[in-house]
Amino acid sequence: MLTERRSRILRSIIQEYISTATPVSSGAVANTYGLGVSPATIRNEMASLEEEGYIMQPHTSAGRVPSAMGYRYYVEALLEERALTQDEQRTIRHQFHQVHRGIDEWVHLSATILARMLNNVAIVTSPQLVEPKMKLTSLLLLRETTALMTVVFQNGSYRQQACPFDGEVTQEDLNNIANKLTDYYGGMSGSEMKSRNDELTQLEEKALAILVEIIDEETTQTTEEPYLDGLSQILSQPEFAKGGMAQGLMELIEERSLLRSILSQAPEDERLRVIIGSENPQSSMHDFSVVLSRYGLPEQTSGIVGIVGPTRMPYSRTFSAVRFLSDTMSDLLYGLYGDER
Repeated sequence: MLTERRSRILRSIIQEYISTATPVSSGAVANTYGLGVSPATIRNEMASLEEEGYIMQPHTSAGRVPSAMGYRYYVEALLEERALTQDEQRTIRHQFHQVHRGIDEWVHLSATILARMLNNVAIVTSPQLVEPKMKLTSLLLLRETTALMTVVFQNGSYRQQACPFDGEVTQEDLNNIANKLTDYYGGMSGSEMKSRNDELTQLEEKALAILVEIIDEETTQTTEEPYLDGLSQILSQPEFAKGGMAQGLMELIEERSLLRSILSQAPEDERLRVIIGSENPQSSMHDFSVVLSRYGLPEQTSGIVGIVGPTRMPYSRTFSAVRFLSDTMSDLLYGLYGDER
């Protein structure tokens, strides 16, 4: 745990570096932040912070920059997160109300808003079923021995599949079967259906087998590719002037396995998770920080809202923006599916 003075000096160094993108000297800290101590004292404390690994000297200049360890201490112990202003919140809500009421439009818009607000790459995924659960099912007669089964899931998505029977059936038979399956198994996952031992007719058992098969396919479906925005914004930042960091960014964009690995670190709930610099397991991401949050309906469906940017990102504003967009997306999903928060 740092002393109060070292904490104030570390906060000043990080805030100055976030603002200027240049190594911070003791003179800059003394002149800008008025900490009430002499430049010599600040130099001594900076030397201690460097020895302890919170800051480092990138080259032979007198300036220092934060390390991943320094940023971690900052976000956990020193950061003062400020919520978005009321005007910003109203503007964002208005933008969502202006687009078509649909998940794809919301995903694209949330990424665009985040990228423009933060000048970094925004990553947003469509909501996926946490555990597919049936809401209702229906059967439509196609020919004497075959029906079309439609399964509607609790997140609003649906799947259809042909359901063959051993003998002839009527639409009335199918309606009765579908109503019984909905009554018995509505709100259940495939595994829950399999664990039941209900008394069913041969036709109902056949329909149930197809129903479980459809749910199993929904469970194993491939996760949709995330939507990215903000490439032009992030490339305008000083870190990319020499082109070295651009290679890591291009790898992030092109290597979908890398992107999926990053997204796999998202929290299971709606809290934020930040991965800073060398905390990223991939070496190509050591110059970047990632902020992730999950949105959605608990135990039903969820997606991810995130930001990728240089470690010198404005963490306070990033946290506030990601948190607000995550909450907004959750509210929209609740409204779409008729639930109350």
